[in-house]
Amino acid sequence: MRVLLPFFLLFLAALAQAGEIDAKVGAALAAESRPQADVERDRNRKPLATLKFFGLEDDMTVIEVLPGGGWYTRVLAPVLSENGKLYVALGTGRVSENVLTEPGFEKVEVLETAANVRRPDGSRYYALDDFEFGVSGVHWSWGNRQKKGGKQFSQQLSDKASNPDTARGVWEESLKLVGLA
Repeated sequence: MRVLLPFFLLFLAALAQAGEIDAKVGAALAAESRPQADVERDRNRKPLATLKFFGLEDDMTVIEVLPGGGWYTRVLAPVLSENGKLYVALGTGRVSENVLTEPGFEKVEVLETAANVRRPDGSRYYALDDFEFGVSGVHWSWGNRQKKGGKQFSQQLSDKASNPDTARGVWEESLKLVGLA
């Protein structure tokens, strides 16, 4: 029995941490300041399941790329406000003007990258050049993988991210999310 006690305590600690994230995400989703349009999108986006799939913890540093109108920003910022850090990058105009000016979003940091967005002569589309986010360990490379030695993303993975058991769990959750399990 004494041998099982430490394992039981570890299980309870993990359960408590998972419950804490569930509660924080739930509180963010229930915030009265969220626009009705965001609330209506929750059913299809399955925010709690999605963030659990990504392994969100309240002490993480998260970079939200292409935040658009701020649907995820409004969920992530309150969850990360005490122990973590949220950055928004690329296409931050609307979220900067409409969300980050509201109370509770003061800690969200904008990573300006507009200097790397350009429209090539004669093109209908914009191009995004390689750049550094200015955050340790994160580099964005759009299409650089076609260049000799190029990589799409360059960052150091944590032990948790390269753990086979975690990968298997992520695979199983992804099957559930898309309705195949």
